[in-house]
Amino acid sequence: MHSKLRPCLASQKTGFRLLAALLVFLSIPLCLSGAAQFTSSASPALAPGANLRIMSYNILSEEWNDKTPVDGRKDSIAWTILHFSPEVVGLQEVSDNWYAALPPLIAADYEMVQPKTSRGQTNYSGMAYNKKKVKLLDSGTEIFKAGNSTKMRLVTWGHYERLDNKKKFVVMNTHWCIKKENRIAEAQEMAAIVEAKKKQYKCPVITVGDFNADQKSEEYQDYVARTGLKNARVDAQVVNTTYRTSHVLGKKPRKDRLENSIDQIFFSDELTALFYNVLVDQVILDASDHTPIYADFKMN
Repeated sequence: MHSKLRPCLASQKTGFRLLAALLVFLSIPLCLSGAAQFTSSASPALAPGANLRIMSYNILSEEWNDKTPVDGRKDSIAWTILHFSPEVVGLQEVSDNWYAALPPLIAADYEMVQPKTSRGQTNYSGMAYNKKKVKLLDSGTEIFKAGNSTKMRLVTWGHYERLDNKKKFVVMNTHWCIKKENRIAEAQEMAAIVEAKKKQYKCPVITVGDFNADQKSEEYQDYVARTGLKNARVDAQVVNTTYRTSHVLGKKPRKDRLENSIDQIFFSDELTALFYNVLVDQVILDASDHTPIYADFKMN
């Protein structure tokens, strides 16, 4: 863990222990490396019975919108990943500047996966895994035939093994196109990749990312029908928040119907989703125009 963050987290341990018997997930004041206050919407503790946490986080490239620089946001995003400590986090919009800034901040715990695509381009749909919890066995990228960017519209996948019990699983990360006709094609392409990896590795599969598609959309429905995957924000035993996952930078998203979210965590039947969470806090809202989401699973 980044050395500047340790004192902040250590100061909260007593409070977490006292409150854990009452509530598993609480709003607790925490510190950020720049001495700013951060109030998380959840304790980092896994849900009771869970043994796997997966996160998805669109961290917003600095190249568009208002040309929002990485500096001033990188500490917040690094802290979020380190504090909530998922085994794997799928990241979207990982530009060259993000690859320069983020990995050094999380390097004590996390390794990046496939920073370059199969064509040698910067992989904007990258992934990081917690090397203290899991081992990366294999990985790759699959570029969509449909889409408006070969460095962004793709699937990054990793085949992992837990260090504690040797159980294996696959995580895929993606960022579907903003054009509906491309998303429809990408849903079909990604479904085929899911089925191929299921057959190849014979283990649970989790797919995360910014799908640019809500639950009512044709492409979402087709993807679910083709893969048989469930969605953690729909099927988790406990769903903690109902905020939308995308928002205007710095502004709180609407507390809306869950089906309107476009960031998703899908999972196969070998897993049980015990908890789903959308992290909504001003520091997080200022860091990106998407809120990070995570799900706690029990590996059956």
